[in-house]
Amino acid sequence: MPQRTVLHVKGLSTSFNTPEGIVRAVDGISFTLQQNRCLALIGESGAGKSVTALSLLRLVPVPGKITGGQVCLEDCDLLKLPTAAMRTIRGKEMALIFQDPLASFNPVITVGSQFVETILTHEPVSKATARKMTFAKLTGVGLPAEQVYHSYPFQLSGGMRQRAAIALALALQPRVLIADEPISFLDVTLQLQILGELKRQLEENRFTLLLITHDLAAASTIADDVAVIYAGRIVEQGPLQQVFGRPKHPYTNALLRSHPSFGRGRRLEPVEGPSPSPLHLPAGCAFHPRCPEMLPCCCNAAPELLGAAGEHRVACYRFNTLGIKSIGTEAVRA
Repeated sequence: MPQRTVLHVKGLSTSFNTPEGIVRAVDGISFTLQQNRCLALIGESGAGKSVTALSLLRLVPVPGKITGGQVCLEDCDLLKLPTAAMRTIRGKEMALIFQDPLASFNPVITVGSQFVETILTHEPVSKATARKMTFAKLTGVGLPAEQVYHSYPFQLSGGMRQRAAIALALALQPRVLIADEPISFLDVTLQLQILGELKRQLEENRFTLLLITHDLAAASTIADDVAVIYAGRIVEQGPLQQVFGRPKHPYTNALLRSHPSFGRGRRLEPVEGPSPSPLHLPAGCAFHPRCPEMLPCCCNAAPELLGAAGEHRVACYRFNTLGIKSIGTEAVRA
């Protein structure tokens, strides 16, 4: 049975106008988020993952600017909403878990007060009801509600803060949850706990989750689908088992070969060469200077993201010219 599409992103572009030139941090990316499923957006630092998250919520800091595309929550294009209307979307319909859990909280206000304020801003309920809702959310993520409610953020451990951040993001039962590197500040044991908590919440509350991460093992733990981003563009996209099991793009293959979770029994191989400068991206496919399978055409124009509708897609001339029929007969453009 096909899943209901909650968020549809089409041709999203975000640029930063700097003294050195224009940085195209997000360059025409497209993807969909479906109910009760997790899409992992993976790639190296500087690839455009976090800017994508901020763009979806229209929180891109100056001098950044969304320059094109659509972000449709059901039938509503968020990029066309007035500022006041967009404020009602944030938290209520779409929520964000920050990379640093401390960034989710005001350091001089107790955690409980921040929960209550958030609930009262969006819901027509009494303060007593908001307090009960807060206790329920804190308990729901395995926290001692009474203790955490009266604590300041700095009084909590890293794992407790991240659980509280998850509870705060889910306080208003949003349809879309964006988690931006939610485990990068935690040790390995806590990482597994937080991923397990996100997966449990996803199954119980049936929202849609966009997990932004550079950790392929984290993506494999929770994601249903994967989109690999490089230099602001999605280069491979599809179901997790297909992308990780049969990677088509040389960059995806290189990432998997460099990760210990996917390289057991063989020597790990680092991704050759440095990431390109966002101010001076190479012509054609941005990965071609690092690619062991480069073709002459790779230097001329960037390949399109092609593949079977709703299935495994890849932006690579070698695959698109030699193997497009292997993943379906209906070639479509992203």
